[in-house]
Amino acid sequence: NESLQNHYNKYTFVQDKEECDAEGIKCPIVNYPDNGPCLEMLQKDKGGVMAQLDGECAFKLGTDGSFTEKAWGTHGESEFFIKPKATVPDRFGIKHYAADVTYMTAGWLEKNSDTLKDEMKKVVNASTTEFIAALLGEVEDQVGGKKKPTVSFKFKKQLEQLKEELNSTDSHFIRTVKPNPQMKAGIINNAYVMTQ
Repeated sequence: NESLQNHYNKYTFVQDKEECDAEGIKCPIVNYPDNGPCLEMLQKDKGGVMAQLDGECAFKLGTDGSFTEKAWGTHGESEFFIKPKATVPDRFGIKHYAADVTYMTAGWLEKNSDTLKDEMKKVVNASTTEFIAALLGEVEDQVGGKKKPTVSFKFKKQLEQLKEELNSTDSHFIRTVKPNPQMKAGIINNAYVMTQ
């Protein structure tokens, strides 16, 4: 979502302004929150939260707690990182574009390692039901003793492909506005609507 919001911001605010300037149309400067630094903190190849998670998975003695502590140490001063007030060993927060989110990191290394056995994937892939057979994707062979790619590594590659696809098209957006925080019909909270 953070990447898609960044794409939207660039397309809507930056490219529209450039287009107006090129056509000699005066338009007001629109200040918008730039989530680029937050994306960099999450996705940076060296030292980003996802890279740290992958690094901890590759480390034989890595634990969820040591990953969390490394994230605190590396990103604790970032305006987008929320370090818990007390030293709670299994959580941190991210100030995303849409809202602050607290992440509980217990079990992250196991989940990121994608520990589903290849044999299980092969059984599911052999299903005669097309939908079931396509659920888990292809079984990835280990090449040259390399470890299988982690979930976050695969996610990052898929996100890069999606961004390439989006950047190669003319994007069109439909803006939805929530009328009230309770999401109830017939109530419009003007102050709430204006924040969107």
